[in-house]
Amino acid sequence: MGPTEFALSVLASWLGNKIDFLLNNKESSDNKTDIKIEHPEKENKIGKFRTFDVWLELDDILSEIEEPVGHLIIETSPTTFYHLTALVLESRKTGEWYVFRRGRMSFQSTGGGKHQIETLLDKFVNRKIALALWSVEKEILDQFESGKLLWHELKQKLIPLRSSVVDQRDWDYLKKRAQEIIKEFYKR
Repeated sequence: MGPTEFALSVLASWLGNKIDFLLNNKESSDNKTDIKIEHPEKENKIGKFRTFDVWLELDDILSEIEEPVGHLIIETSPTTFYHLTALVLESRKTGEWYVFRRGRMSFQSTGGGKHQIETLLDKFVNRKIALALWSVEKEILDQFESGKLLWHELKQKLIPLRSSVVDQRDWDYLKKRAQEIIKEFYKR
């Protein structure tokens, strides 16, 4: 990744975060007026479960799951400049599962997204947690994260990352990089 691509990725991440903040917050701390943004689909449909933040809530949930398995799910079309990654923690013993939404992790980044993946992998390796890499269409992952699809429904649509085929020039590089990073951490 050259300096231009790096600068564009930083800008894209910042802009994506800014837009997400504006869309998800109805009050602006800079103004005393309310910003009202309508989300017709969100108003009519309530999700069936809550999602979590991998940076803020992973340790608490991980400490309570018996025999956890991690599922890293990479979207096949990018939400931002990168193909973002969601995490599902599932208990082999009880079958319970928890969804950690996209936005923090990416195998393509060189900064925060990569750092978050490495932090997650450190925790998984230290606790001997098995990990699977999957891919799925962005729209399906959107439905899952919004609570319109349940884990057992999403599982039927997942494709193992290694065998996934996507018509994008950087997809094979992304698959190779993700597998190399995982392999490097699990060799330790």
